[in-house]
Amino acid sequence: MTLSRLRPTPGPAVRWIVLAALSHCGAFGQGGAAAVPFPDVKDMTTLRMTLTRSMCFGTCPDYTVEVRGDGAVEFTGRRFVFVVGNQHGRISPGAVTELLAEFRRADFFSLKDSYASMATDYPTYTVGIEFDGRKKSVRDYAGRSVGMPEAVTILEQAIDRLSGAGKWIRNPAKVGTTSGPPAEKHNYIP
Repeated sequence: MTLSRLRPTPGPAVRWIVLAALSHCGAFGQGGAAAVPFPDVKDMTTLRMTLTRSMCFGTCPDYTVEVRGDGAVEFTGRRFVFVVGNQHGRISPGAVTELLAEFRRADFFSLKDSYASMATDYPTYTVGIEFDGRKKSVRDYAGRSVGMPEAVTILEQAIDRLSGAGKWIRNPAKVGTTSGPPAEKHNYIP
């Protein structure tokens, strides 16, 4: 009998433990995807940072907001928002830089493309970035319940906050009241 026959081969549980250990020591990026360095933006005029929030089985705000490298903000409100239709705004270069830094902090290019729960009736959030011919988006459907890093939620909230989209999403006169889309629902922060 050879020595290899006496030595047991690692079973699925051992392989799973090794994989989990590797993911915690940095062999993978956030959320278990392979680590991908965040590239430098060479041409700020190509930069597009977007957030789309869809309806849920209720009154979740349904809109898309895009922030461009020059500070232009494009908002499209569809349902359960204060302003329906297309709106335009502008943010400072500092706010654009801060938002780009949030994508870096989230290690965005190392994230999985989708974090989706098997639950129903939740809104879907899609956050994305595009520049210099590179493009990446992440779909969040109750993603925190299936291991999505908190950094994605923080990024979604930062896009809402830094873009100034709150003025189109929620009636400022009704903030703190029970009418209008619920700010406390899911992770929306005006």
